[in-house]
Amino acid sequence: MNTQINVTNKNLVSIETVPQIIEALEVMNRPLPPMQKQALLILGPVGVGKTQIPVQVAKDKGWHVVTVNLTNYLPSEVTGWTTQVGNEMAQLKPRWFTEVEAAAAAGKTVVVIFEEFCQCDHDVQSSSRAISLDRMVAGCPLPDNCLIIANGNRKEDKANAKRLPEQVASGFTIIEIGAELDATLSYFEKTDVAREVITYLTYFPATLHDVGEQDGTPRPTPRSWEATSNIVKGKFSPLVESAMIAGRVGVEAASAFVGFKRMFDQLTSPAEVLANPDTVTMSDKLDVQHAMIGSVIAFASSKQGDALATWLGRVGDANQELLGVAIQQIKRRNEVTPEKKITSPKLTELMVKVAALLHGDD
Repeated sequence: MNTQINVTNKNLVSIETVPQIIEALEVMNRPLPPMQKQALLILGPVGVGKTQIPVQVAKDKGWHVVTVNLTNYLPSEVTGWTTQVGNEMAQLKPRWFTEVEAAAAAGKTVVVIFEEFCQCDHDVQSSSRAISLDRMVAGCPLPDNCLIIANGNRKEDKANAKRLPEQVASGFTIIEIGAELDATLSYFEKTDVAREVITYLTYFPATLHDVGEQDGTPRPTPRSWEATSNIVKGKFSPLVESAMIAGRVGVEAASAFVGFKRMFDQLTSPAEVLANPDTVTMSDKLDVQHAMIGSVIAFASSKQGDALATWLGRVGDANQELLGVAIQQIKRRNEVTPEKKITSPKLTELMVKVAALLHGDD
């Protein structure tokens, strides 16, 4: 009988739902005895946030994170080396576990992230699975306030992932995620990713995640766009910047983005737009209009809400669809960073008007 299963029957959930699942598991596990506590396994393609989502949840909740990259470990290094103590055999605690104990002793909820779970050897998978089920490491119990989250790629992701043995897969609550534009952009807003990157992806969403033939060359993923943001913020020379960006997202995507960024860098100052919303020159080029909207919305504050509404009204006179996209950007910014919320009576009136038009109301 085949004792291995392919865990690609899609339990596909939105990235925005994953934090809720993590929080629910933590709450559910609290009163349960050790053998009934559940661990989570997050599967998905390369670079979509399988690690960053739990890390962000932990940061928001004040939890302590311990990351264990399983591809760097032998089974005995995960569970603890066996050695001789006198006439008996004993296990030494692995360093990652002593960090867990210290954080728990300090009153912290601890999240242990088993990285690259599907890429590591089956015996390492089995050792990790034993920890999640038995809640024991080197003969010592895992703290009650410790949540285990594993992540990995699937066979279809062509990332050297192995099929999970049935007994290993059965030890986890398994979910799958994919690349999602809105959720990724919301995360990028929250983590202060460069405005050029956010604006570019807003208008060219197909470039968010494109792993192509997976031949080992750089490809666009949410992770590589986040790295591109750091390159942009570095303010390097154009030659160095272009080479570094191509090394993250690939030559084709880098060429398109760098061209967009050159235009973005030459836009009318957002401060000038908001100081003269009735008279500032409006470009008739669609790509410039897209870039201007992203730039101005990123810059605006609530004190400039009326000025923003005036300027966007002019945008809408020329292109209602573009105005709809702009309103969506404002909504996303307001939801993700409420401390920087843009609001004013005139802007609210405009947003209500656009919502009515989008829903076909009179």
